[in-house]
Amino acid sequence: MPAIVNVILIISGMLIAGCASQLPQHETVILAPGITLNLADPPDSLTADNLQQILLVEHQDEEHTLVAQLDISKDTGIKLIVMTSQGVPIFNLHKPLGEPITSTKILPINDIDARYILADIMLVHWPVTALNKQLNGAVITQENVSRELHNKNIQLITIDSENENTTLINYHRDYKITFKKVN
Repeated sequence: MPAIVNVILIISGMLIAGCASQLPQHETVILAPGITLNLADPPDSLTADNLQQILLVEHQDEEHTLVAQLDISKDTGIKLIVMTSQGVPIFNLHKPLGEPITSTKILPINDIDARYILADIMLVHWPVTALNKQLNGAVITQENVSRELHNKNIQLITIDSENENTTLINYHRDYKITFKKVN
């Protein structure tokens, strides 16, 4: 009998943890002290877009390869699935139009927050005019194929596109992501 009780307790704990990870997330991320980005609905110019990219993430002395599948639709909103390079799902995120974000973490990796990956994707792909409406405490500017997020004269993030690759460098959080399109 005690073994059955343990199994029931373990299953109950897993169900509670699974439900907790699916609760609505905050709609704003902190990019740096005093600087936030509202994770709003995508601008109309991005609806009906489907994008698959390889994300090469460099932080300190570590490198990670992730695969991101982003779907933007005028009917379903934003859907983002991020996987390991082997195809194992890490998390999925959904933001229906006009509704809060929900995300489900599939692999228990503490250093990955779905909202921040969505924020980086937004900074790379959303039009600058739409981003500036969602930013508080900073502005993003674009010149040719380069973008810069800055607060007064402090450069926080740079984004440079070259051919099929885009590189985002976050100076405040000390990481670099190279976005590579998958054909």
